Amino acid sequence: AGDSRAVLYSLKSSDFSYQSDDVNMYSPRNDSDFEDTDWAITELSDDHKPDLPKEKERITKQYGGRVLSYVDEEGNPVGPARVWLKTQNVPGLAMSRSIGDVVAHSVGVE
Repeated sequence: AGDSRAVLYSLKSSDFSYQSDDVNMYSPRNDSDFEDTDWAITELSDDHKPDLPKEKERITKQYGGRVLSYVDEEGNPVGPARVWLKTQNVPGLAMSRSIGDVVAHSVGVE
């Protein structure tokens, strides 16, 4: 599986001096890593999840697909929301954007 996203790390203040011997690269694990620092995080891309309102509406209303979690033998939802054909439990993708999947494209996975 792959994942890509664009994120901008920037200083909260415009006061910045750079000295190559005292600058450490910092790669945070999550937003809370920035709470007490001079750094700010700006996400430049969105996740392509089928249960996001805009994505779900496009899939269900424009293309007739279904957005539901997988359901086990007892009828319990399991895992993330997935995109399904209107009358069949395929393709079951947990994403709303994909390149080259003809079946998924037919129900709005672009």
